[in-house]
Amino acid sequence: MNWLYTMSGATASVVVADAVTSEAVTAEAVTAAAAAAEANSALVALPLVSKGLLAMGVGLLGVFLVVGLFFGIIKLMQRIKEKEEAEEE
Repeated sequence: MNWLYTMSGATASVVVADAVTSEAVTAEAVTAAAAAAEANSALVALPLVSKGLLAMGVGLLGVFLVVGLFFGIIKLMQRIKEKEEAEEE
C-alpha cells in the first residue's frame, strides 16, 4: 500500500492507494466504514468493566482449553507407550 499525503487549501487528507486493485480510498471513507462497523457491534454498548470481565473470561477459557489439550495428548501418548510395552512382552 502506498500512502499519499495531499494538502488542499486548509485541509489535509490521506489517500491510501492499493497496489493490487489500484483503487484509492480516503481516510474519511475508512473512518466512516469503521464507525458503521462499530455501531453494529453489541460489544460497544457494554460498560468498560463488563468488557474487561469478558476479555478475562475468554482468556482464561483459552488457557484452560490448551491445558486440557496438553493433558489429553500426554494421556494418549502414555497409553500408546503402554500398548507397545505390552506387545513386546
